[in-house]
Amino acid sequence: MTIDQVLKRSVKEFPNNIAVSGIEENTISVIEFKEKVNKISGFLKDQGIVSGDRVAIISENTPNWGVAYFAITTMGAVAVPIMTEFQSADVHHILKHSGSKGIFISAKLYEKIEEFKSELLTTYILIDDFSIIPHNKTTDLISEKLKDGKREFAKILDAALKFVGVKHDEVKEDDLAAIVYTSGTTGHSKGVMLTHKNIVFDAIATSGFVGMKPGDRMLSQLPLAHTMECTLDNFGVRAGASGTVLHGMEVKIVNADETTGEGDVYIKGPNVMIGYYKDPEKSKEVLTEDGWFISGDLGYLDKDGYLFLKGRSKNVIIGSNGKNIYPEEIES
Repeated sequence: MTIDQVLKRSVKEFPNNIAVSGIEENTISVIEFKEKVNKISGFLKDQGIVSGDRVAIISENTPNWGVAYFAITTMGAVAVPIMTEFQSADVHHILKHSGSKGIFISAKLYEKIEEFKSELLTTYILIDDFSIIPHNKTTDLISEKLKDGKREFAKILDAALKFVGVKHDEVKEDDLAAIVYTSGTTGHSKGVMLTHKNIVFDAIATSGFVGMKPGDRMLSQLPLAHTMECTLDNFGVRAGASGTVLHGMEVKIVNADETTGEGDVYIKGPNVMIGYYKDPEKSKEVLTEDGWFISGDLGYLDKDGYLFLKGRSKNVIIGSNGKNIYPEEIES
């Protein structure tokens, strides 16, 4: 199933349910959300964005973040969410490495790309009001531009109208939907490639795991660009455990210690990434030919199937008595 199919199903089954709301903003119903997504998708097409193009998003959490993400992915383009905490140099690296052709950015964060130059990145969109940002705009002028928000958005709607009813290129569940960049603690950020199937499976499986029902609401606290904000936690399942394995997923411990049962954690299933963007060698290091992801974590499974993580395999220190010492435990 694709992200577009999920949205269409939601419109069919729950058109008037609340899709998203902000702290100081009106609620948006599912059908209203879909209409906004269609208009912004049409606008992206009008700007020359086509299926497969990468479009970045860097913004605080707002309903428009979700509209932008769905607009990008439902038309077959690839979303590149960027953490707001990243420094300008890191943001510039991600924009270059991903080959982003467009970007949605908030007025507060525009300074991070003010000095960025790229012949490929041709479409700059202010996510606050979905207005086009001319390439020569400064941060101060962006703030002034917000005053014209309603008029600018009206222009976007006019431009998008000719695409209303126009079908997007057929998107398949194995098509690339997003490239999520890591924090880059050991060098430049790596781009994790996620397909529509990866994202949709994870959303459906986790919501089912915690028993979410139509009408339930979820508070968004972490940055939407972070993978943890797209993950549901079920607190209290078992002290110290990371949880049990989602239905449809597999976890195994490789090279397990005979005494402790601790070993390398391997993961397999529909939500495992397909590789690192533009880095086939690194992808081969962490993905086996039969589909297992080598997480780099050390841990063990108890008799009830709960996974306990002890630390990173590259960090472990073997003591003189042969016992594993984990820096993470010492630091905590």
